[in-house]
Order: sequence, then structure tokens, then C-alpha cells
Amino acid sequence: MENREFKSGCGIDFGTTNSVAAIGSVNITNPEINRTLPLTKKGDGLPHPSVVWLRLNDPPIVGRDAKDNINGFSEVAGNYFVSSIKGQLGKEKVFHIFGQPKTAVQIAGEIFKFLKIDAEKSHSQDISEGVVTIPINFDGKSRRELRKAADEAGFYIKNFIHEPFAALAGFCYGSDSKDRIDKLEGRKILVFDWGGGTLDITVATVKDGILTELSTSGLPGRAGDSFDNKLLNLTTNRFLNQNRLSPLDCEMAPNVKDRYLKLCEDSKIELSGNEETLVIVTNAFQTQSQNFSVKERVSREEFEREINADVKEAMKQVDTALEHAGINSTEIDLALLIGGTSNIPIIRLEMEERFGYRLEEVSNPDTIIAEGASIIDALELQPALARSIGIQLSDDSYYEVFSAGTIAKAASVPKQINMFCTDNRDGQARLIIKERKNKDSNEGEKTLAVLPVPVMSKLKPHFPEKVTVSFSLDEDLVLQVIGKGATQDINSHIELHNLCFGLRTL
Repeated sequence: MENREFKSGCGIDFGTTNSVAAIGSVNITNPEINRTLPLTKKGDGLPHPSVVWLRLNDPPIVGRDAKDNINGFSEVAGNYFVSSIKGQLGKEKVFHIFGQPKTAVQIAGEIFKFLKIDAEKSHSQDISEGVVTIPINFDGKSRRELRKAADEAGFYIKNFIHEPFAALAGFCYGSDSKDRIDKLEGRKILVFDWGGGTLDITVATVKDGILTELSTSGLPGRAGDSFDNKLLNLTTNRFLNQNRLSPLDCEMAPNVKDRYLKLCEDSKIELSGNEETLVIVTNAFQTQSQNFSVKERVSREEFEREINADVKEAMKQVDTALEHAGINSTEIDLALLIGGTSNIPIIRLEMEERFGYRLEEVSNPDTIIAEGASIIDALELQPALARSIGIQLSDDSYYEVFSAGTIAKAASVPKQINMFCTDNRDGQARLIIKERKNKDSNEGEKTLAVLPVPVMSKLKPHFPEKVTVSFSLDEDLVLQVIGKGATQDINSHIELHNLCFGLRTL
């Protein structure tokens, strides 16, 4: 029976390593009373691995049951495992499985279907729409393919939100957050979210009770999954050298890599609590006459050397986020650590050196992103542009196109502007699109893109040709910019996904 006292929403954290849905509820009579319910695996309360087990004559299996069977079935004919499908979205990736093509969208759709079915069967929850979280650097193509995957499962994505920003919403509005949003008024918060596929960083603030991103930065492709591969390469090379085997004469047995990577992931996790780990992979390599197993010890120190360059780059991304926010590390009042990769000791040490006692662990790191998205949906919070967006003119002045606070709804954002190119000597008008904290000050200014628009050639220099610029925001929160010169038949187009948002009510 429906509980009319509470208004509910749904959030989904579609992750590289794990995925989870959550239900957020807001008390209608007392909006300060919120509660969240993560729809985790019954029994252990853990999120669902983003692993799809495709079988020749049977329906796919998704989640823990799929991941737990990699060791036993990855090398058995008629079985195919796909992990980390999120990283393939937007690349028009096609897998050839059992002689049939299957797209990344279709495989991702199996995860959405699983989340919907599990919500209904295990938690008696019906989820058909809600807010879905995305990495900072998820571009338009990736967002469109993620939306298609959700559509295939019958799930409608109302809005996208950056993963670390959703985590912050969960921290501020979640079940155990009574009065937290008030206590954070005027404070500056950094969220460091390093998971299996990406590092995502958001610097945000609370002003008049409104959460707003000040800056974002990220590091795609250098995260937990790539660290698993580093362990695989480290142990493989050591094994080959110790046994005086050549990679040309000794190859990895077919379908072993999935099993090998899972064991490396387990060892990586073990190294967060132990000084060394033992990687054992049976029948990993084969020659014409013999099979070989890998049995290699790896110390935490060796592993840290392997990932040292990645950790340094991650800290540079922290500095970049602070720089774009116009602040330094001492001005951060609170730093939140999210994501499994953040548990690696060397990473925690680096963050502690920067933020000390201001570094805080959350009580629900596996589910806080989904919980935050669900509360955003329940509260009906809408993304709004955190900064003014405009064009730099030839005299270096700034022409504002959208003011900060504009609700990011496709129907309310379209705008067309007519301008004139005063210097066409190279046959191009260059539109410099910028983001500003304040339209009257270039403090915190950031160039989003430079769009070259074809105009009349240099045969007629300084001909003041009219250029029409159209701005529109699509349903995936990607800003589309089209520029066209009056004398030209073609136009220029660019997509901008690297925008900052705040959360507001309509």
C-alpha cells in the first residue's frame, strides 16, 4: 500500500565495477526528514558487480552470480563474460559473441534490466524512472548510449548528475544527514571519487541552502581497472623472466584473461590491508608442449611503484580542480573520499597530507552516489547552470548568453545570437566560449571551447560578415553550439559537456 506521507525518487549509480539503485524518500509534511534505501544484494548488503555472463542457450546472468563464476566458466565453450562495459559506451563498440554481434548498449541494457528485476523481486520496489549518475568526463556520445541502454530496459532517465556531486547530495540530504546542509552553509567541499573506471573530483559549496559545483576535474581510464591490468602485467613479466620464457613462445591460454584480472583485483584489494599478496593463476600460459601456472608474490611497495605515476597525476587533478574553483587547499572545509580505489593506502596518505583532519570517510561509500541521486529525484531538484556562459568578443569584453542559475531544461535554454566577424583574414571567425563565476568579473574564468566558423575568404579582408550562433541544451545536459557565416553553406558544430551545475527547485 502506498505511503502518502513520503514522496519517493529513484537513483542509479551505473558503475564500471559495481552498480546499484536506491530509493530516496522525503517526508511531505517535514521536508527535513529524509530516508534512503539502497537496493543492494540481499544477504551481504553489497552493490552488484557490473559483470554480464552471456550464455549460448540460456538467458544472461548479471551481478554477483556472474562475477563469482568467471573462474569456473570463462574458459568453457558457450560462455562469455563482459566486465566494465561502462567504459565502452560512446565508442559504438560491437562484441562478436557466439557468432552474433552484440553492442555495448545491449550489454549495458542487461545491467539496467537486472537492477529493475532485482528491485522488484528482492526489495518489492518498482523502478521505472529516476536520476542516473555519470563521470565528469562522460561526453555526449557516452550519455546518449547510456540513455539507450536504460531505454532498452524500460527505465527512463530524468536527469544525469555527476557522480561526486551525487555523493555530496547523499552526504547532505541522506538518511543520517539531519541539519547537515545547514551546518555546511558557506563551506567549501571537495569530493574525491576514485572508482574502477575514472577519477572524478568536484569542488562545491553550499549557499542559501543550495548545492553548487564550483569546479570539476577528472582522470578517465586510469583507475581500479587499469591498476588490475598493471598487476597482471607485473606478475606476467616476472613469471616469464623467472622461467626464461619468451612471450612469442608462451602465450596466455584462451579466455584466461577474465579470470586473471579477477584474481588481480582480489589481490589489489588485499594489498590495502596487507603488506603483500600472492597471485595464483592456474594454467595461465601454454606452449606447444606444456601448460604453466602463475604463482607470484607482490608487495605493497612494488604495487605502489607501479601506480605511482597515476597517483601523482591524480593529485594534479586535485590541484586543477582547486585552481578552477579559484581557491587553494587550505580553503577546503571538508574533503570526502569515495570509491574503492581511494582505499589504497598511498592515495589516502596523499590526501591526508593535503587536507589532514578535514578528510572524512562516509559511512556508506558503496551506495552514497545512488542514494544521493535518489534524494535529488525525491526532492525534485533540477540541475541549473552554476556559472554564466558567454562569448569573448574581439575587444576582450564578455557577452553573456546564459546567466548563472538558469535551469538546465532543454525547452528553456535555446538561444540564437547574431554577431559580426571583423577579422576574416584566415577565412574563419573564432567563437571563444567561456564560463564565468560572475559575468562582470573574469575571476574563475574558464574557456570551454573555441569554435572556428567558416566565413568569407581572405580575398575580402575585414569584411564584416554576420555570424549566427545557436545555443541549445539537449536532454543529456550537453550544450550544443552551432555557428554559421552568412556567406557560407556549411556550419560548425560543437558539443560541450564539461559544465558545472547547481541543484535548484523549479
